[in-house]
Amino acid sequence: MLDLQGGSLNLGGHDFTVSGDYRNAAFGAGNAFDARANVSGAGAILAAGDVTLGIGGDSVTFDGDGDRYVLNFQDIRVGSTETRSFIVRNDGSDGPALRGALQTAVNGGNVTSPALSGPGVTAQNFGPIATGDGESFDVTYAPTEAGVLTGQQVFVDTNFDNVDGETVAFEARGILAAAGTLSATSLDFGSVRTTDPAPVQTIDVTNTTAAGPFSEALGIGIDDAGSGDFAVADTDLGAAIAAGTTASNRIQVTLDNSTAGTKTGSFEVAYSSLPIAGSNLAAASVGGDTVALSGIVTAMDVFQTAIPEFDPEPLDFGVHRVGSGDVVRTLTVTNAAVGEEGFVDRLAGTLAVAAGSTPPFSGDGDLGGGLESLESTGIDFTLATDTAGSFNGAIEAALSSENDTMDPLALDVPPLVMTGQVNNLANPGFAFGGGDGLFQGLGGGRFVLDFGTVDIADGPVSAELLVTNEFVFVGAPQDNLGGSFTVGGDIVFATLGFDAFAGLAAGNSIGGFEITLDPQATGVGTYTSFIGLLGLSTFAGLPDLSPEELELALGYLPELEVNVVVTPLPASVWFLGSALAALGAAAARRRRAQAQAEAQAQVVAA
Repeated sequence: MLDLQGGSLNLGGHDFTVSGDYRNAAFGAGNAFDARANVSGAGAILAAGDVTLGIGGDSVTFDGDGDRYVLNFQDIRVGSTETRSFIVRNDGSDGPALRGALQTAVNGGNVTSPALSGPGVTAQNFGPIATGDGESFDVTYAPTEAGVLTGQQVFVDTNFDNVDGETVAFEARGILAAAGTLSATSLDFGSVRTTDPAPVQTIDVTNTTAAGPFSEALGIGIDDAGSGDFAVADTDLGAAIAAGTTASNRIQVTLDNSTAGTKTGSFEVAYSSLPIAGSNLAAASVGGDTVALSGIVTAMDVFQTAIPEFDPEPLDFGVHRVGSGDVVRTLTVTNAAVGEEGFVDRLAGTLAVAAGSTPPFSGDGDLGGGLESLESTGIDFTLATDTAGSFNGAIEAALSSENDTMDPLALDVPPLVMTGQVNNLANPGFAFGGGDGLFQGLGGGRFVLDFGTVDIADGPVSAELLVTNEFVFVGAPQDNLGGSFTVGGDIVFATLGFDAFAGLAAGNSIGGFEITLDPQATGVGTYTSFIGLLGLSTFAGLPDLSPEELELALGYLPELEVNVVVTPLPASVWFLGSALAALGAAAARRRRAQAQAEAQAQVVAA
């Protein structure tokens, strides 16, 4: 044992071999350690046996090129700490204990990085270390910036001249972890309607870590378990976001607006820092944003758009007759929209007959303050019957869907169809179908068939008449004609085919009405007769009307054996009235005509 406790030792040219322990009160500490303090001379202080200095540890390797040991921390993220250790060993099996010092500023030792701390980078003495034993020194690496740790090492010095010291270098890389942020911490979809396309909003995700070779990329994960009626999607699933870059529209949020109501939900965004190429690190969680959708997606009011329904549609006024008075029909308007109470729009606006539909249509109205869900109101429209025709019109509906939160939404409502028909009454008349006699229409509904003067020696005379339903106005709808006949006056006229009929359409005629006079059977005389048509104006769905009674006057003045000049018969007339009145009037006219004929015959004979 060599124990220098304040004295000095002059070795001269002789070596001093120690088998037990070499202590020296003047060694000094750490960087000031001096194994030959107070020792003079050229001689060496030697360790006996096979003592050597060894350096070990789990993270320690020997760098032959640099002739040093390396404690490698590998990659450590900035803001994290990692503690590893190296062991100073006495690798001898026989010999003295080792003493020495860790030196950080001399003999090649250099520890200047603030990222390193701990006993292993603190200048200090160690030992004694017996053969086969070792002393462990911890070193903590806590990088504050990205980059490679270089030039940091300690020198391990010993107290024996024949036991060389060793250098322990520290290697590491400081890695910047990714950091994520969202472009928006709340999404407000505003008020949307069930008829709108599903609204979509997006969020940008930024990796705020400064770009660089030791900066990690950002990964994201989305948990939408609490998103409710909001669909949340990663638009580039699995893609890393490089440091210093932004992934635009990375998160897409879609509101399901198929049902009305207030919509709330939440989703979580988890951030992870992804190792750079060649790194020993694993992906690490670097926080995240758990965001209530009342913040990211604020509670939404989704309104059901008003739905107009109309009854009847089309608005059909049916068939009516000219002059029958205005026809009023009520159009019922209903807001058929249903949904959550308080979230169904009102139906508001006006309805009016479209330009070009008047006359004969008229009418308009409004929905007041608006129709709530399933509410109805009626608006009257009118068809005037002053003119016959088949009419088609339209109602313009200027309607909107409204609530107290949003601007009114104009509704696209096609024009509503109106239809109506106004018929002229049947227009009965007689026409000449051929044969003898002179047929004339005298106007005012009067007709006459005059066989004139017929020689008693001649055979019968006859004529065919037609019953017509003439158009009052061509192209305008008109009732069908039906009717029956009455015959009055002298019975010398034979009639055939004057049976009741029905369904004579406007513009058509019906024949087969024959009138015959046989002078040989009647003898000399003046004869008149009257045929009355009791007409009916008919149309399906309408009550039958008697538009007028028509009367045809028939006349005959046989030629006498003497030359008799016969004055013409007065014209017979059509007339209006009931069947009884027609017959009465016919009888009166017949008597007057007979009296006139007799008086004329007497005058001629005289």
